[in-house]
Amino acid sequence: MKAVPLFVLNFIMMFCLINVDAVERMDISGAWKIRLDPDAVGEAGQWFNEPFTDSARLPGSTAENGYGNPPSIDFLRKAVRDLDPRYGGPVPNLDFQGCAWYRREVTVPDEWKDKRIVLFLERARWVSKVWVNGTYCGGDDSLSTPHEIDISDAVNPGANRIVVCMDNRVLYDLGGINSGTSLHTQGMWNGIIGRMELIKTDPVYFDDLQVYPDPENGMAVVKAAVGNATQKVLKGKVSFRAVSPDGKVIETVSEKIKVGADGGQVEVLVPMGEDVILWDEFSTHRYSMEARLNAGEFNDSATALFGMRKIGHDNVNVLVNGKKVFLRGTLECANFPLTAYPSMELDYWLRLMGEVKANGLNHIRFHSWTPPEAAFEAADQLGLYLLTEATRANSGYNEAREEWVEKEMLRIQESYGNHPSFALFSGGNELQESLYATAEAFLEKMKPTDNRHLFAFGSGGGGMEMLEIPLQNEDFVVGAGGRGGNLTPGRLSKGNADGYYKTLKTPMTDFDRNDGLIKSNRDVPVIAHEIGQWCVFPSMSEIEKYTGVMQPDNLKLVRDDLEKKGMLEQSDDFTRVTAKHAAVLYKEEIEVMMRSRRSAGFQLLQLNDYSGQGTAHVGLYDAFWDSKEAMSSEEFRRFACDTVPLLRFSKFDWFSDEVFHAKAQLLNFGNRHLVDAVGFWKITTSSGSVVAEGRFEPQTIRQGVLADLGEFSSNLNNVEKAEKLTVQVGIEGTDYLNQWNIWAYPRTQQLPAPDDVLVSTELDEAVLTALSQGRKVLLLPTYSDLDKALRGRFLAPFWSPVHWWTREGRGNVSMSILCDPEHPALSQFPTDEHTNWQWCDLLDTSSSFILDDLPNDIRPIIQVVDNFSRNHKLANLLEVKVGEGKLLICGMDLQSDLEKRPVARQMRISLLEYMSGSDFSPEKELTVSQLQSLFKNEG
Repeated sequence: MKAVPLFVLNFIMMFCLINVDAVERMDISGAWKIRLDPDAVGEAGQWFNEPFTDSARLPGSTAENGYGNPPSIDFLRKAVRDLDPRYGGPVPNLDFQGCAWYRREVTVPDEWKDKRIVLFLERARWVSKVWVNGTYCGGDDSLSTPHEIDISDAVNPGANRIVVCMDNRVLYDLGGINSGTSLHTQGMWNGIIGRMELIKTDPVYFDDLQVYPDPENGMAVVKAAVGNATQKVLKGKVSFRAVSPDGKVIETVSEKIKVGADGGQVEVLVPMGEDVILWDEFSTHRYSMEARLNAGEFNDSATALFGMRKIGHDNVNVLVNGKKVFLRGTLECANFPLTAYPSMELDYWLRLMGEVKANGLNHIRFHSWTPPEAAFEAADQLGLYLLTEATRANSGYNEAREEWVEKEMLRIQESYGNHPSFALFSGGNELQESLYATAEAFLEKMKPTDNRHLFAFGSGGGGMEMLEIPLQNEDFVVGAGGRGGNLTPGRLSKGNADGYYKTLKTPMTDFDRNDGLIKSNRDVPVIAHEIGQWCVFPSMSEIEKYTGVMQPDNLKLVRDDLEKKGMLEQSDDFTRVTAKHAAVLYKEEIEVMMRSRRSAGFQLLQLNDYSGQGTAHVGLYDAFWDSKEAMSSEEFRRFACDTVPLLRFSKFDWFSDEVFHAKAQLLNFGNRHLVDAVGFWKITTSSGSVVAEGRFEPQTIRQGVLADLGEFSSNLNNVEKAEKLTVQVGIEGTDYLNQWNIWAYPRTQQLPAPDDVLVSTELDEAVLTALSQGRKVLLLPTYSDLDKALRGRFLAPFWSPVHWWTREGRGNVSMSILCDPEHPALSQFPTDEHTNWQWCDLLDTSSSFILDDLPNDIRPIIQVVDNFSRNHKLANLLEVKVGEGKLLICGMDLQSDLEKRPVARQMRISLLEYMSGSDFSPEKELTVSQLQSLFKNEG
């Protein structure tokens, strides 16, 4: 990081480098004057010499200060295909593109005469230019690091006029969905954010201070750049003092130096003592390296905070201090729903990363952007491994852009490289194949510049088949071929594109990705790219949280549509059950990667919502990092922490006369070997009664392995009624415990239909006659007979149904079921209120009735939540009165092959028993014509 001085101890949390002696700083945030320049004529017109009349406060954006125009949302159209572009995501209430000029008078103390003075702007978008007292001083074009402009030659003691021109126009096309500049989660926040300061140093100063830990040898390599504004050759002395985490001085190394007219470089080796304390996800101790410089009359000092941490890899895993790490990550895509620009505050990042850690994760990938200093500081404190990326996504080759990207990556290393959390570095997201011709040269140039993190050319990419394009100089791969996509259509390697639907045929946990990872022919760690992406119905209560510049017009569209269709009061239910459904799927996708011995880890897309790109609400947290209460962090970490019990079994649905057989494993990537670990298993009913239990033989489970605990079997014949069972596997004397649900159903003789119940698959004359005679009818129509229906589906929509609207199986789909498990129709059918694994067979062969044209007050027994861009009122099970008769209409296949389909058999039994009793008394009524309107040819 640049040697940024610090004068107040409180700022230590915000800096890797501080200076406490010769440096002073002046806060210049607050009231500024502003003038907008949409046509970029101000420089030619010498606006830097003119007064401005309008006011603004910095740090801040033009939108926050009330400047700009209502934004065009044309950029959202691509994300929503042929739907209303407002579904694309929230947008700022005001938008300004062009140059924004800021002016302020600053009084410089007399003591600053003949000193070096730097204007420090922590983050800006995109190009800055600075004039002081009418003299041009320079500018910067970084999106990721502070803009630091030397204004020494233009500053005078006393009053000074500082003018900053910020130009937010696109300098280089970095790809439409890159997180650094994309409008899907941010605005074009013309302005300046973070700290704004004038920094004073002596003319001979530390320009940079980097520490390269060598924990194996108990040493630290210190590299310092010394700047010299005197243009004279000077002799001097530097000293470097290592200080332990508890404040004790370990060692001081001094060296005489000769400072050239243009400055110079110093490199020394500093011993770190005998008992080095390492930094990793379990231990977050940091050392400080205090540097002092004396060159004649000039002095300077700087301090770098750093961790004694070495990162490397073998052919499967990332290694931290020689120990294997299983990366368990989520993405961060620059979602800032209040400000429309990144937070620069440590408290914000501590809260965000605290939630990540609470859920058991140890890794964050910053998708195509680099966060501010505060994010690295928070990760250092909490113990997270960060993958940061160059600001480009889904882009091909462009020579000028690639030169800027390389320069930007070097700036990122210089600014944040001392942070031990800065573990992985990538050149961007899903880069196009035209870039691969330059990839090896790029890696050969970048890798020698810094050994404190691992390098990859890009994350994903190459048409999402990155693993087919091996690069010799990559340290790791974030690849689509490593995904856990046994669930999601199109998420496995070629020839296996539909996961369960073409290979496994039925949900199970006896599955892994080893074959695909081995076929990838890579000898470096492969991290699963963007697993999950399970869509959750947007929460309407989130609308009121948007109290800043971002306007949730997308959510208001959904709200208004629900209100028009009489379902607004159900919106909280929709969010809750779809989030719970997503949690079920996330658990399995995470565990399949843990079951894969060749996997280096995974990256979720993502733990919190992505608010743009078609309202991609895929998180268990919303865009504000508030939980949707689908699953507690304690529950989530059971299957997402460093040490996780796993279970392989062949199916979720069982007849009670079958024998449940499973293989238990333990993923141990904690900080130690587990000596004489005793595993146990237990199967219980929903009431807590124990069906069976047992223990495994004690064994020592080494750190960094997936170990087999043992196999076990259990008869289910003592399950007397249909039951949702819980299977637990854990390690005695620890908190390591994981659990799965399975369902057991008695193989009883199928109940015949009661005498007064007619079962039919067609709405024919016999059905209408029976209803007119006051009889009960169970109607089981097929999809081909229905006029107003959608095909059912077990899986949640992928990413965003709006974004994938025209893609079969991704956009034009529905979401979770919603039911009351206590409804008497389901008294013999154990279920949650949401879709769980036992629903797979029923839903994938089902038809969902579209009830939009029926009375709004009709509530299905089993409702299907439609995707939010369409909001059909859907039903899989509906009871109504028709004339004097009572009708139960079911869109699930309860007819075919019931001897092999325990769930369908049990649902039929439960419904017929319900219909035979007095509880079957529908309150809502349909006319014959309303009923016939659901069918082709009206019966």
